[in-house]
Parts: sequence; C-alpha cells; structure tokens
Amino acid sequence: MNEQPDHELIQRSTSEAALATSESPTPLAQTLASRKKVRFSGLSTKLLLLTMGFVMLSEIFVFLPSVAKFRNDWLTDRLTRAQTVLLLYQGESSGDADVTRTREENSRMEAALRSFDVVTLAQKQDGRRQLVAMLEHDTSEMGGQFDVNETGAFQSIRDAVDTLLTPQPRSILVRGSPPGSNQLFEVIALEEPLRAAMLTYTRNVMILSLIISLLTAAMVYLALSILFVRPIRNIANNMVAFSQNPEAKDNVIEPSNRSDELGVAEYVLCSMQKELQGTLSSQKHLANLGLAVSKVNHDLRNILASVQLISDRLTSLPDPEVQRFAPKLIAGIDRAIGYCQSTLVYGSAREEDPKRQLVNLHDLVQELASLLEVDDHKTIKWNNRVPKDLEFDADPEQIFRVLMNLSRNAVKELEAMDNDAVVKRLCIKAHKENGATQILVEDTGPGIPERAKVHMFEAFKGSFSKGGTGLGLAIAHEIVTAHGGTIKLLEKDSPGASFEIIIPDR
Repeated sequence: MNEQPDHELIQRSTSEAALATSESPTPLAQTLASRKKVRFSGLSTKLLLLTMGFVMLSEIFVFLPSVAKFRNDWLTDRLTRAQTVLLLYQGESSGDADVTRTREENSRMEAALRSFDVVTLAQKQDGRRQLVAMLEHDTSEMGGQFDVNETGAFQSIRDAVDTLLTPQPRSILVRGSPPGSNQLFEVIALEEPLRAAMLTYTRNVMILSLIISLLTAAMVYLALSILFVRPIRNIANNMVAFSQNPEAKDNVIEPSNRSDELGVAEYVLCSMQKELQGTLSSQKHLANLGLAVSKVNHDLRNILASVQLISDRLTSLPDPEVQRFAPKLIAGIDRAIGYCQSTLVYGSAREEDPKRQLVNLHDLVQELASLLEVDDHKTIKWNNRVPKDLEFDADPEQIFRVLMNLSRNAVKELEAMDNDAVVKRLCIKAHKENGATQILVEDTGPGIPERAKVHMFEAFKGSFSKGGTGLGLAIAHEIVTAHGGTIKLLEKDSPGASFEIIIPDR
C-alpha cells in the first residue's frame, strides 16, 4: 500500500487557502501595475479634457448666432452711414439732389461712401427708386440680398456661414430702413471687408472661448476632483492594496462621514473587506486544521490496521462473551479503517459520490443499534420501527454515517439527563411514499437550542453540545444532499428532536 502519495495529496489540497494569500503577485496586481505606467489616462485628465470639450461645444452653439448678429449689425451699419452721408451732403432745397449738389459735394459723398465699402446708394420715395450715388468698382458676383426688416434668425446664420466659407470677392444688396428712420434705402456693399471683419471677430471669440473653457474646466475640475475624483481614487488605491494583501488590517478602508453614494460605497466596501478577512482567516484555520486532521487520520489508520490484526484473533477464542462482542468490534474497526482510507484518498471536505445500492433499511438500523449498544441500553429505550421489508436505493455506508451521527448525538444528550424518572427514548421509523423514502430519527431529549438552529448544518458552527464541533450534522446534510434528498429538523410540541430525512429513488 502506497501511503506517502496519499499524505502528500492531503497536504497539497489543504494548503490551497494559504497559497492564495502568498506574497507572489497575482494577475490582477500585475495588470494594475501595468496600467499605472500609462500617463494621462486617469479620471482627472479625462474630466479636464471632457469639460474643455463640452465648453467649446457650447461656445460653438453660442458663436453661430453671435457671428450672424455681427454680420447683420455690420450690414445695418452700412445703411445708417449711407443715410448720414446723404443727409450731410444733400442740398437744403427740396429739389432734385443731383441738381442741387455741386461737383465737389458729389466727390466728397463718393469718397465717404467708399470709406465704408459702399459702392451704390439708392433711395426710395413715393414708391420710386432714386439712384443717389454709384461708384466705379470692379464688377463682382452678387453674394445675396439682405433685408433689415424681414431677414430671420436661421437665414441670418446661414448667410453668415456662407460669407465665412466664400473667399472670392462678392457684393451684397442691402435694403431697409436704418434704425430710427422711416426712409427706405438700398446699398450695394462689398463682402470682402465684411468677411475680413467676421474672421477677426471669429478669432477673438475663439480666443475668448478658449480662455473661458480653460477657466471653467479648471474650476469644474477642482470641484469634481475634490468631491468625487479624489475619493474614487482613494477607493481604487485601497482596493489595489487590499487585493495584494487582503489579510492586513491596515488595508481595510475607513469609511468617511459622507452621506452620498460614495459614502455608501465606502461603507459597503469596508463591510465586504472585513467579511472577506474573516472568511480568509476561517479558511486558513480550516486549511491548517485539515492538514492536522489528515496527519492524525494517517497515523490512526495505521494504528487501526494493527488493532484489526489483533481483533481477528479474538474470533478463535471459545469464550461466549468474546464471540458475542468480537463481530461488533471487527465491524467497527473495519468501518473506521474505511473512513480513514476514504479521507486520505479524496483529501478534501467533499464527500465521495454515493454508490447507490438496494438496501434493507431495517437491517441497517439494527446494525446501527448494535454498534451504539442501545438495543440493550440500561436507561435508553430503543425502538426500531422500520418495516422489515422496507428496501430503498442509497449508499449503505453513507446512510449509515448519517444515522450514526444523528443517533450518537441523541444518545449523548439522553445519557446526560440525570433524572431517572425522565423518559429516555430513541426511535427510528421510515416509510416509502411517491418514489421516496422518509426516515424519522426521534428522541425525547432536551432538543435543539434556538441559537443552534441558525447554523445547524454548517461545519464548526452548528454545534449545540459542549465540546462538539458541529461536523456530524454538516456531514449528514452533505451526504443526504448528494443523494438528491433533504434533511431538516421538524418543529413539534413534544420534548426532544425529530429529524426528517427524505431520500428519493434514482
């Protein structure tokens, strides 16, 4: 028999929890470390760039109406200046302006019109259009018409964009009444000076928008960085440190007094980290305990093997008492060796998959009573109420362990009751119904305390007796679950505990 590989298997399987918290860098830690090397990729930089981008985008929506208004004001100003020039150089008489003005006055008027880029001036009176002045200029394409009194906002924006995107020289026909006047004028203005002024205005607006976006982004960045980015960065750094060394108490985040979502996140993260540390501590304790148990189990198996050799000789002795107890002793030793061997082979807390067979439950329960010596107990009344012909589909060894754990607990509690007048009874009964076998293990002991019912089927938590470990009920629950069945504690008004086990057929 090869013993050393089994022992090494147990050591390897029970050390997994400890290895999980070793100092070697995890893939997560390596990934986070590589991400830290990338510059300008944090939330702060992204927040600053996004703020600047959104401010510039909003400035574009403000810029289009503003540049359209600038163009309209520039063209309206041409009408106002043309009216002013006409009033300054118009004769005092009420006759025809061309007749009353001198040649020198006409020259000065033309020079004034040319100074603000108007090449033609006309006036409408009594429904008639009268040409006032027309300058010599290079013939250029007409770029459109602008009516001071009728042009809408969208048309103004479209005309402004068209002016900015058209570099070739053009002329614009402007008509309407100047502000504060009821006279109608028409002027033809050059578009190239207008476009140059609009480009200068655009440049100034862009510079101002950039300054505003920088100032706004800086203020928003500082505010959000203090309120949100910095706490999020602290949470992220804490998570990284905790992932690298989850057992260190200093790596547990300390929640702030914030009442918003970040405060809730800090509180929940702190609770999760503390719970995880408790779980890791329990897992490490269980790993060490498993290694110690495996070592004890390994040596115990060898001792039991030696005892088995000695007990085999008892069967050859003629003493009647020896002949009566020897089979029980040998059966118990064989079963104990089997348990030790299975633990060493599988080396884990998981039970072996059931090897289901057709089992006579009455005989199995009677064998249990003989092993526990309750069939002829001095103070405990034993009652095997399982029908003698009841057969069910299960692993006999595993079901025997389930009944053994439940019955041993009951016997222990019953024996601890000192009053001889108290009824001490242990009963196992069963019946089949709808393709499943129902087994009831009942006693008249003190019952299960309320505090133990919460973790009743959890290892090391469900113990309700002094010195107990809670493994018995946990093993029973795991075995029954592996059979596809259920085990539960029934609520009843009478004293004692009653466990119900349901094992469905395959």
